Amino acid sequence: MIGECQILDIVQELIAAADSLFDSLREANCDTPIRSVTQTRQTGECVWRTLKHPDGSLQGINAACTPRCFEPFPGVVNNPVMAEILLFHHAQGETPGFVAFANELRAAGHTVHAPDLYEGRTFATLDEGVGYAKQVGFDTILERCRFAAEGLPNELVYAGFSLGVMGAQMLAQTRSGARGALLFSAAFPASEFGGSWPPGVPLQIHMMDADEWATEDLPAARELVGTIEGAELFLYPGDRHLFADNSLPDYDEGATKLLKQRVLGYLDNIE
Repeated sequence: MIGECQILDIVQELIAAADSLFDSLREANCDTPIRSVTQTRQTGECVWRTLKHPDGSLQGINAACTPRCFEPFPGVVNNPVMAEILLFHHAQGETPGFVAFANELRAAGHTVHAPDLYEGRTFATLDEGVGYAKQVGFDTILERCRFAAEGLPNELVYAGFSLGVMGAQMLAQTRSGARGALLFSAAFPASEFGGSWPPGVPLQIHMMDADEWATEDLPAARELVGTIEGAELFLYPGDRHLFADNSLPDYDEGATKLLKQRVLGYLDNIE
């Protein structure tokens, strides 16, 4: 039977081994700081945190033993409370690329609701998808967006791609409690949904600068960022519309990587 002294010796050896391990981590990782705390859970008396590297990977570390170099980038606030997002798909439906985008947000620790506004339909081309939306009726699409929000908390980030921007912006402006809005490849004047932008709701817009589909929306996007404090408009070089959907010909890997970095940074700072 192991005596009390032997147990203490074993514990001290384990502590020494842990110290050595974290010294090694400090030396190996001080040049690549963890970007933000994404999740916290309590295990006995130890708090473990899931931390997100700049490359997007996740790593669990005991907060009590976290090396000093594991600190957020300057200006990025640690936010253990993750965002809850209502994300609307584009005119081609819930394509594999759209689903993959939603899953990446989930992998970062966020809760994502991605309702299917097309009742299972997807379309091979943007023209076909827009044709279906016109057939169903944009008012009906908006009603489906409203219905999707029912039963969910008011404190949501509303996000949408192209056609889905319509519902995301409408709900951000008309449903109380919005925590933010992310608009991809489209934007509408605030007057489209009955008035001004709600105070204190952060906005981020992403478009390609030569996208023919988004060209008519660019003035509205500029107007929004010109009148909303802290709002951001990011224009990417190119003419692709659904450039963040990796299952479509429009996909642009470089632009999408930058978009995702900006979106995750935005979500990390949602209050």
